[in-house]
Amino acid sequence: MIDDRFRAALDSVFAGPAYRWEERPDPFAVFGRIWQAFIDWLIALWTRSPLLFDVVAWTLAVLLVVVAVRAAWVLIGQFRAPLEREAPAPADAVARGPGWFRREAARLREEGRWLEAMQADFHALLLELDARRLVRYHPAKTPQEYVGEAALDEAGRARLRDLVWTLYRHEFGRDPVTPAIAEAWRELTGADRYAPAH
Repeated sequence: MIDDRFRAALDSVFAGPAYRWEERPDPFAVFGRIWQAFIDWLIALWTRSPLLFDVVAWTLAVLLVVVAVRAAWVLIGQFRAPLEREAPAPADAVARGPGWFRREAARLREEGRWLEAMQADFHALLLELDARRLVRYHPAKTPQEYVGEAALDEAGRARLRDLVWTLYRHEFGRDPVTPAIAEAWRELTGADRYAPAH
Protein backbone atom coordinates (compact mmCIF):
# COMPACT_ATOMS: atom_id res chain seq x y z
CA MET A 1 0.00 0.00 0.00
CA ILE A 2 2.81 2.39 0.92
CA ASP A 3 4.74 1.30 -2.14
CA ASP A 4 1.78 2.09 -4.41
CA ARG A 5 1.33 5.55 -2.92
CA PHE A 6 5.05 6.20 -3.09
CA ARG A 7 5.17 5.05 -6.72
CA ALA A 8 2.13 7.23 -7.56
CA ALA A 9 3.81 10.25 -5.95
CA LEU A 10 7.04 9.60 -7.87
CA ASP A 11 5.13 9.16 -11.12
CA SER A 12 3.28 12.44 -10.58
CA VAL A 13 6.55 14.28 -9.83
CA PHE A 14 8.43 12.82 -12.78
CA ALA A 15 5.47 13.52 -15.07
CA GLY A 16 5.98 17.27 -14.54
CA PRO A 17 7.44 19.45 -17.33
CA ALA A 18 10.75 19.87 -15.51
CA TYR A 19 11.43 16.11 -15.88
CA ARG A 20 10.53 15.74 -19.54
CA TRP A 21 13.79 14.72 -21.05
CA GLU A 22 13.60 15.87 -24.58
CA GLU A 23 16.32 17.16 -26.79
CA ARG A 24 15.79 20.78 -27.71
CA PRO A 25 16.87 21.82 -31.18
CA ASP A 26 20.02 23.95 -31.20
CA PRO A 27 19.73 26.77 -33.77
CA PHE A 28 23.53 26.93 -34.03
CA ALA A 29 24.02 23.18 -34.48
CA VAL A 30 24.52 23.61 -38.23
CA PHE A 31 27.40 26.02 -37.66
CA GLY A 32 28.89 23.65 -35.08
CA ARG A 33 28.77 20.77 -37.56
CA ILE A 34 30.35 22.91 -40.28
CA TRP A 35 33.10 24.04 -37.90
CA GLN A 36 33.76 20.48 -36.76
CA ALA A 37 33.90 19.28 -40.38
CA PHE A 38 36.40 22.06 -41.17
CA ILE A 39 38.59 21.08 -38.18
CA ASP A 40 38.41 17.39 -39.18
CA TRP A 41 39.43 18.33 -42.72
CA LEU A 42 42.41 20.35 -41.41
CA ILE A 43 43.53 17.43 -39.21
CA ALA A 44 43.22 15.02 -42.13
CA LEU A 45 45.14 17.44 -44.34
CA TRP A 46 47.87 17.77 -41.73
CA THR A 47 48.29 14.01 -41.45
CA ARG A 48 48.28 13.40 -45.24
CA SER A 49 50.27 16.43 -46.44
CA PRO A 50 51.98 18.67 -43.88
CA LEU A 51 53.32 20.95 -46.64
CA LEU A 52 49.87 21.58 -48.09
CA PHE A 53 48.55 22.12 -44.55
CA ASP A 54 51.20 24.85 -44.02
CA VAL A 55 50.15 26.56 -47.27
CA VAL A 56 46.48 26.53 -46.24
CA ALA A 57 47.28 27.75 -42.70
CA TRP A 58 49.41 30.65 -43.98
CA THR A 59 46.75 31.59 -46.55
CA LEU A 60 44.09 31.67 -43.83
CA ALA A 61 46.36 33.76 -41.59
CA VAL A 62 46.97 36.29 -44.40
CA LEU A 63 43.22 36.49 -45.10
CA LEU A 64 42.56 37.11 -41.41
CA VAL A 65 45.11 39.94 -41.35
CA VAL A 66 43.61 41.49 -44.51
CA VAL A 67 40.11 41.39 -42.99
CA ALA A 68 41.37 42.93 -39.73
CA VAL A 69 43.22 45.73 -41.56
CA ARG A 70 40.18 46.46 -43.73
CA ALA A 71 37.89 46.59 -40.68
CA ALA A 72 40.31 48.96 -38.91
CA TRP A 73 40.49 51.17 -42.02
CA VAL A 74 36.69 51.42 -42.25
CA LEU A 75 36.41 52.13 -38.51
CA ILE A 76 39.03 54.88 -38.64
CA GLY A 77 37.29 56.36 -41.69
CA GLN A 78 34.00 56.50 -39.78
CA PHE A 79 35.60 58.47 -36.96
CA ARG A 80 37.56 60.79 -39.25
CA ALA A 81 34.70 61.64 -41.65
CA PRO A 82 32.86 64.11 -39.37
CA LEU A 83 36.13 65.85 -38.56
CA GLU A 84 37.05 66.51 -42.15
CA ARG A 85 36.05 69.86 -43.62
CA GLU A 86 32.80 69.76 -45.49
CA ALA A 87 32.99 70.12 -49.25
CA PRO A 88 31.61 73.42 -50.52
CA ALA A 89 28.19 73.43 -52.11
CA PRO A 90 28.12 73.05 -55.89
CA ALA A 91 28.54 76.39 -57.62
CA ASP A 92 25.26 76.24 -59.56
CA ALA A 93 23.11 75.84 -56.40
CA VAL A 94 24.75 78.79 -54.66
CA ALA A 95 24.88 80.87 -57.87
CA ARG A 96 21.12 80.59 -58.25
CA GLY A 97 20.64 82.11 -54.83
CA PRO A 98 17.53 82.45 -52.69
CA GLY A 99 15.87 84.85 -55.15
CA TRP A 100 15.98 82.27 -57.93
CA PHE A 101 14.41 79.63 -55.64
CA ARG A 102 11.68 82.08 -54.54
CA ARG A 103 10.82 82.84 -58.18
CA GLU A 104 10.88 79.11 -58.98
CA ALA A 105 8.53 78.43 -56.04
CA ALA A 106 6.12 81.11 -57.31
CA ARG A 107 6.19 79.60 -60.81
CA LEU A 108 5.54 76.10 -59.43
CA ARG A 109 2.62 77.38 -57.33
CA GLU A 110 1.09 78.95 -60.44
CA GLU A 111 1.32 75.55 -62.14
CA GLY A 112 -0.32 73.86 -59.14
CA ARG A 113 2.84 71.90 -58.27
CA TRP A 114 2.50 72.58 -54.56
CA LEU A 115 4.98 70.06 -53.17
CA GLU A 116 7.74 71.15 -55.54
CA ALA A 117 7.01 74.78 -54.62
CA MET A 118 7.43 73.88 -50.94
CA GLN A 119 10.80 72.30 -51.69
CA ALA A 120 11.97 75.39 -53.61
CA ASP A 121 10.86 77.66 -50.75
CA PHE A 122 12.80 75.47 -48.32
CA HIS A 123 15.98 75.78 -50.43
CA ALA A 124 15.50 79.55 -50.53
CA LEU A 125 15.17 79.67 -46.73
CA LEU A 126 18.32 77.58 -46.29
CA LEU A 127 20.31 79.83 -48.62
CA GLU A 128 19.09 82.90 -46.75
CA LEU A 129 20.07 81.32 -43.42
CA ASP A 130 23.42 80.35 -44.94
CA ALA A 131 24.02 83.98 -45.96
CA ARG A 132 23.45 84.91 -42.30
CA ARG A 133 25.84 82.08 -41.24
CA LEU A 134 23.09 80.28 -39.31
CA VAL A 135 23.46 77.05 -41.34
CA ARG A 136 25.92 75.75 -43.91
CA TYR A 137 23.97 75.06 -47.10
CA HIS A 138 24.73 71.98 -49.16
CA PRO A 139 22.15 70.35 -51.44
CA ALA A 140 23.31 66.86 -50.42
CA LYS A 141 22.24 67.39 -46.80
CA THR A 142 18.89 66.16 -45.56
CA PRO A 143 16.47 68.71 -44.12
CA GLN A 144 16.80 67.10 -40.69
CA GLU A 145 20.58 67.72 -40.72
CA TYR A 146 19.94 71.47 -40.92
CA VAL A 147 17.79 71.29 -37.78
CA GLY A 148 20.64 69.66 -35.88
CA GLU A 149 23.27 72.20 -36.93
CA ALA A 150 21.28 75.44 -37.11
CA ALA A 151 22.65 78.25 -34.92
CA LEU A 152 19.14 79.48 -34.08
CA ASP A 153 17.42 80.40 -30.84
CA GLU A 154 15.06 77.81 -29.32
CA ALA A 155 11.96 79.24 -31.02
CA GLY A 156 13.70 79.34 -34.40
CA ARG A 157 15.01 75.81 -34.04
CA ALA A 158 11.53 74.55 -33.07
CA ARG A 159 10.01 76.42 -36.03
CA LEU A 160 12.59 74.88 -38.40
CA ARG A 161 11.96 71.41 -36.92
CA ASP A 162 8.20 71.81 -37.50
CA LEU A 163 8.90 72.98 -41.03
CA VAL A 164 11.03 69.90 -41.73
CA TRP A 165 8.47 67.50 -40.29
CA THR A 166 5.73 69.13 -42.36
CA LEU A 167 7.88 68.72 -45.47
CA TYR A 168 8.54 65.07 -44.63
CA ARG A 169 4.85 64.42 -43.98
CA HIS A 170 3.90 65.73 -47.42
CA GLU A 171 6.91 64.38 -49.32
CA PHE A 172 7.27 60.91 -47.83
CA GLY A 173 3.93 60.45 -46.08
CA ARG A 174 2.09 61.44 -49.27
CA ASP A 175 -0.15 63.78 -47.31
CA PRO A 176 -1.82 65.89 -50.04
CA VAL A 177 -0.77 69.54 -50.35
CA THR A 178 -3.55 72.07 -50.83
CA PRO A 179 -3.10 75.69 -51.96
CA ALA A 180 -3.83 76.84 -48.38
CA ILE A 181 -1.11 74.55 -46.98
CA ALA A 182 1.37 75.76 -49.60
CA GLU A 183 0.61 79.42 -48.80
CA ALA A 184 0.99 78.86 -45.05
CA TRP A 185 4.25 77.06 -45.77
CA ARG A 186 5.52 79.99 -47.87
CA GLU A 187 4.93 82.36 -44.96
CA LEU A 188 6.80 80.05 -42.56
CA THR A 189 9.86 79.98 -44.82
CA GLY A 190 10.55 83.68 -44.42
CA ALA A 191 14.10 84.01 -43.08
CA ASP A 192 13.09 86.97 -40.88
CA ARG A 193 11.20 84.49 -38.66
CA TYR A 194 14.46 82.83 -37.61
CA ALA A 195 16.65 84.58 -35.04
CA PRO A 196 20.22 83.55 -34.27
CA ALA A 197 21.11 81.93 -30.99
CA HIS A 198 22.65 84.30 -28.44
